[in-house]
Amino acid sequence: MKTYNIALLAGDGTGKEVTDEAVKILKAIGKKYEIEFNFEPALIGL
Repeated sequence: MKTYNIALLAGDGTGKEVTDEAVKILKAIGKKYEIEFNFEPALIGL
C-alpha cells in the first residue's frame, strides 16, 4: 500500500470547508485504490 503525507493548509480562498471536502474525496480515492493518506493540518497566512 502506498502512503502519502499531506499538509492541510486552509487559507484565503481555500478555507476549512474546502479542505474538509478535499479530505473526504482523498479518503474515498484511498479506499478504492488502496492508498493511505496521512493528513497534517498546519497554519498559514498572516
